[in-house]
Formats: sequence, structure tokens, C-alpha cells
Amino acid sequence: MADVDAASKEEQARRARALAEKCFLAGNVYGARQWMQSALRLAPGLPGTAQIVAAYDVHAAAAARRPPDWYAVLGLRPPGVTHDDVKRHHRRLCLLVHPDKNPSAAADGAFKLVQAAW
Repeated sequence: MADVDAASKEEQARRARALAEKCFLAGNVYGARQWMQSALRLAPGLPGTAQIVAAYDVHAAAAARRPPDWYAVLGLRPPGVTHDDVKRHHRRLCLLVHPDKNPSAAADGAFKLVQAAW
């Protein structure tokens, strides 16, 4: 019974991930983020989910302000941010959103935004 429930949740997470991709391709970054957060709650162990969430988070942070708040893109909150903090977050995000590692349509744009934030 538990295996059936886990398989059902994983299937729901895969559907939510597909809907997130459709939302992102339609230009709805916030809707894509919500669908991916739902997929993450349903099946946190689903391969690639954390990377896709990171890519959508980068896009959402960049879209929140014009011009983009580069600290927010890197997931940092300024006062007290050191150069080492920026370097560490930049490296971590580069690994998460690199288009060769991330299966999402948002990966290429997110990688470029992270590079611009550096």
C-alpha cells in the first residue's frame, strides 16, 4: 500500500514538473515556481527537481526588480555580505543551474543571470 502511495505521489510530482515547464515557456515564472515547489513537496527525491527549482528561483529574483537585484539573484541578503559569501553562492548556483546539468528550459537563462550577478 505504501509503495502505491509513493508511486502516485511521484507521478503527481512529474505532472507538476511538466506543468511548471509549460508555465515557464509561456512566460509565467511565478506559476512555474509554484508548480515546482508542489513537485518538491510531493517527491523530494525526484531527480533534477532541486536543480529546476534553483533555476526558477533565479529567474523569479531577477524578474522581481528592474534593474535586477544581483544579490537576490545569488540568494543573498545584503548587509554583511562578504566577498566569500558571494563567491560561494555563485559557485553553488553555477553547479545547480548549468545547462549541461539542469534539464529545465530555464537553465540557460538562469546560468546567464548568475554569471551576470558575479
